[in-house]
Amino acid sequence: MKKKELIGRLEKIRERFQFQSDKEYVANIIKDVQDNGIADSVLERLKTEGYGFGGTIAERSGWNSIEEAFAIYDVYRDWYPMVRSAFDVGGGMGLFYQYLETGKYPVAKDYYAIDISEAMVKGFIECFPKMKDRIVTADIVTGEARFLDRFYDMITMYGVTGDLGFREDMTKWEELGTMIDKLLPIASKVMIITFPDDWEVVQPKDGMPLTTWSSESVDKFFDGVEGYKREKICEGLFSVSIDRRI
Repeated sequence: MKKKELIGRLEKIRERFQFQSDKEYVANIIKDVQDNGIADSVLERLKTEGYGFGGTIAERSGWNSIEEAFAIYDVYRDWYPMVRSAFDVGGGMGLFYQYLETGKYPVAKDYYAIDISEAMVKGFIECFPKMKDRIVTADIVTGEARFLDRFYDMITMYGVTGDLGFREDMTKWEELGTMIDKLLPIASKVMIITFPDDWEVVQPKDGMPLTTWSSESVDKFFDGVEGYKREKICEGLFSVSIDRRI
């Protein structure tokens, strides 16, 4: 594939994205291709390694490699053999599903996911066509998302909380609270959520609380939730688990 053709295809991918941050992400890749002549494998890596990751891209831009991304999931590797069904909120282009499938975890056979981005869901299905009936576009905060009519051994929200708070009438905490209210009743064993550490503090307006994701504020938010535990994954990222077996 020639550089011009690759850039053209990347431009089409960028046009499909809903959010400005997604558009800027692909724009950075295009700039990297123009400036550094990244190999033709970029597009294939985008498809097969999931949104936001890829060894070739990482070498040029300093983004996470797929190994580093999988290391985040490894924090809960003892859980995956123990569960048989999963609901992934913010499934993206299927990176966590790829991790489960690569590790040959049985839960991959009963995996469902939603994502707010139509482009992400389309990319997921392009990567894993057999999952076309198990990944849909949905907004769990404002609408009745699909797949909420059953119980799951495990519910995951990897890399979702950092994108909350874009609605003008809701803080990050209000959005998260709405999601938790809908998800906790159907998480039969465990819920796993990741948070960026010390996310930007938004000044309160009209009496609304601060929306920082500091670990202390997360502890306060989940105060009293049975089975709650917080642990640091790596620099700048920590996770919350709610173990329903306790």
